[in-house]
Parts: sequence; C-alpha cells; structure tokens
Amino acid sequence: MTFEEAAIMEPMGVAYDLFMTSDIKLNNDVLVLGCGPIGLMALQMAKTRRCKKIYAAEFSTATARCEMAKKFGADEIIYTDKVKLEDYEFEKGGVDRVLVTAPPKTIGSACNVCNTGGIVSFLGISYNEPTVTFDSNVVHLNKLQIRGSNAIPALYFPLCIDLVKAGIVDVKSLVSHTFELDNLPQPWSSIIRTRPRRSRPLWSRNNLRCPALTPPIFGGVFCAKTGRRFDGKSRRKASSSINNNKLYNFLRAFLRNIPF
Repeated sequence: MTFEEAAIMEPMGVAYDLFMTSDIKLNNDVLVLGCGPIGLMALQMAKTRRCKKIYAAEFSTATARCEMAKKFGADEIIYTDKVKLEDYEFEKGGVDRVLVTAPPKTIGSACNVCNTGGIVSFLGISYNEPTVTFDSNVVHLNKLQIRGSNAIPALYFPLCIDLVKAGIVDVKSLVSHTFELDNLPQPWSSIIRTRPRRSRPLWSRNNLRCPALTPPIFGGVFCAKTGRRFDGKSRRKASSSINNNKLYNFLRAFLRNIPF
C-alpha cells in the first residue's frame, strides 16, 4: 500500500461507519447526498450491497466530483443547484436509504425523499447552524429513521486496508496532487487562503497528501479533472502575516517522529 492510500484510511473509516449505519439491503434504492471524498467512498461501498439504483446529489459546478461519482457507479446524478431534491423524479418515487455527507441542514430534504421504512444516516458537525428542521409527520407516518454516524473510536483501519487491497474501494483516484514536506509553506499558504471546496489535507512522513475533487469554479488548484498545475499563486493575495516558517518547522518535527 502506498503512502497516498494509507493517508486516506482515516476518512475512509468515516465513510465506512456511515455506510454501516445506513444498513443498506439488497435491491434498495440509495441516495448519496454530497460527493466529497467521504461520499464517494461510501458510494463505492454501497455498490457492494447490490443496490437496485444509486443516486448521487451534488452541485453541477462540482464537475470533478460528479464525474468521479459516475466512475464509481452512480446511476444518476442530481444537480441540487438546478432542481430541488423533492422535485426530482425518482424511479420508485423516492429512495430507501440516504447517506448524507452534505451539511446537516439537508436532513429535512433527505427525509422528504425517503420511501416508507427508509433510513437517513448522516455525518458532519454543523458549527454555525446546529439546529435542523424536518417534518415530524413525514418521519412518523412513513416510519423513517434518522441515524447519526460517528467513527470514533477509529476502529476500522484494518478493515479499510483490506477493502483497498482487495480492490473494492478505489482511493488512488481521490489523490490528484502531492507536495513535498520540504516545500510545504507555499502550497499550505494557498490551501489556507483559497480552501477550494474544503479539500482535506492528508499526511504521510515526507509528503503532504491532498485528495482533491474540486470544481473548477473554485480555482482548481487541487482539481482532479481540469489538469491545472499548482503554480503557487492564490486567487487571493497572500498575506505576510502568516508565519509559514513556524508552521513548517512544527509540522516537519511532528511528522518526522510518526512511526510508519
């Protein structure tokens, strides 16, 4: 297993807990709401349950994420900036399982598209708007379940390693660029400044690993599909107030002492 693959085991464990919490059954129709790295890994896991149909919902501007969802087996892509989720014409009128990796405020919409007996599983912490609104009558009359997923403690690393080695989950496709630790300050400053679709930095001993499924509209410095090369230039003017050297020295000392 490469360092790039190993670096993704932690978020993959998060995806696995979400997948298990959703309790997908044979022939279910499944909706993955949010196609970031965790959603895309959960989508691949859902395919192993022989679902009848898998829908993936994402903004149309997130072209790389949508293309990756298709690659991993999504039957239909729902562009939530173009059509309201509740107005989408699902084959069975709704879905049996919803895996929410989008902001928790979308839980209400997830409940509205569930068939009778459906399960909505979600992960994510809402820092600004922790209160979620949903129609209690929809949940009650349709016998829905809303389940929270939290992969703590992190117990899934061995299982996730097995899934990657067996070729069941493709994580290599989630890594578009790597940066040498010796050249960390410049790209890290750009990550802080631009934060393109909040891509998650992943670490190994010598390199900064950043899986990136970034829509081109947000700059694309970590875009898996646009082919734009990182050139050290941020969309915003970099500020000299960030002490890159201190950050670099701290991370270098920290990572060099991690046993691999």
